[in-house]
Amino acid sequence: MKVNFSSLQYVVSYYELHDKYPMLFNELPYHRQLNELLYYAARTGNEELCRSARKWGANDFNKMLKGAAVSGYEHLCHLAIKWNWGKINYNLLLLGAARGGHTNLCYLARERGATDLNKMLYKAARGGHEYLCQLAKEWGANDFNEMIRGAAKSGDKHLCQLAKEWGADDFNEMLYGACEGAQIELCRLAKKWGATDFDKAFIIASLQKKNVHLIQFLNEIEQEN
Repeated sequence: MKVNFSSLQYVVSYYELHDKYPMLFNELPYHRQLNELLYYAARTGNEELCRSARKWGANDFNKMLKGAAVSGYEHLCHLAIKWNWGKINYNLLLLGAARGGHTNLCYLARERGATDLNKMLYKAARGGHEYLCQLAKEWGANDFNEMIRGAAKSGDKHLCQLAKEWGADDFNEMLYGACEGAQIELCRLAKKWGATDFDKAFIIASLQKKNVHLIQFLNEIEQEN
């Protein structure tokens, strides 16, 4: 029997099946599935399920930390740190918290030594969190091209404009992000601001799902050129 745990709908199923029919799971890549379970349990704030996953053998507490940070479950972040003391990657806490917009957890990560500030800037922009973009900049982040790509991917025109004001000048990065997020209007804006690499943009768009209109737009641009 094979079970796909790549989506949340299977978390409860795994929890129930493992208790009732443990022999069914003998042929699964056990620790990988358990660590996925641990991640989703943390992301949904289910402490009981986190504890059960650990009891069954899950051991990727950095993955648990990431899931808890994205959703802002501070008590589960502290639990992951406790279970993996001395081996925690605090950059994962910083990036998850920035993506989810959880300022207190960003501060906690910095206090514990997280340093990946440019990636924090990207994640904050990707999540549409202007205050955390500003905080990352205050702490030393300076890759505003990463910021504009993250903002474009999420469709946040205001943050794209802010990144440009702060010094972003690689509008191909903005174009790539807009293609990743199927943001046609931001593709147009990136072109207006000077983006030129529509060949790579077309490849990125082709890899996404349900991007028919975006691909049509890029084809039109190619014909114009």
